[in-house]
Amino acid sequence: MESIVPLPLPLPLPLTAAQAGMWFAQTIDPSNPTLVTGHFLEIDGAIDPDVLARAVHTVFTESPELRARIAVVDEMPVQFPDADP
Repeated sequence: MESIVPLPLPLPLPLTAAQAGMWFAQTIDPSNPTLVTGHFLEIDGAIDPDVLARAVHTVFTESPELRARIAVVDEMPVQFPDADP
């Protein structure tokens, strides 16, 4: 199976609708903990740590929005995906 090669993205990128909503809500009320969330996943059974590490690395490599930095450029919020993990 051939691997998928991502195309380079023009930077900066606009925020997604979800990112923009979170950014504006945080800008209006930075002390509001509503958008601070945590999640966990409980797995029953044996786990191969190397396979799990590769899977997580793949998700972050293929999803630049998960490693994006948000900045304000020309008075507008934009995102800069960090380099591949």
